[in-house]
Amino acid sequence: MKETPTLLVVLRHSPWNDQWFAEGLDAALVGAVFGQNVQLMFMGQGAMGLIRSQESKSDESVKSLALLESIDVYGVHEVIVPEADLGKLELSRHQLIDGVHVMDNIQLQACFSNADYVLNF
Repeated sequence: MKETPTLLVVLRHSPWNDQWFAEGLDAALVGAVFGQNVQLMFMGQGAMGLIRSQESKSDESVKSLALLESIDVYGVHEVIVPEADLGKLELSRHQLIDGVHVMDNIQLQACFSNADYVLNF
């Protein structure tokens, strides 16, 4: 029997600009509720959502950022960010919320290759 499917949810948009960030988080939670192994990857501007202690002007962003800090309670245990994207955004690992896995390009390729499903937001 096949093991639990892996759903890779990729967030590429800033948490402040539009609904894509919140929609991606919702998709990750739905996948977890339905028993999939969920990996949540923050690429490009999406990595800005991993900065601890953020302030936001929109109610939706505030909810999304608060939810992100407790995402493991919902069954999403792997939060990923590309090392190269941190460099481009001039962020360090110490600025990110706890539990984020910083990965190099080879590890990222493995995530995409091993995922049964990939959703991009």
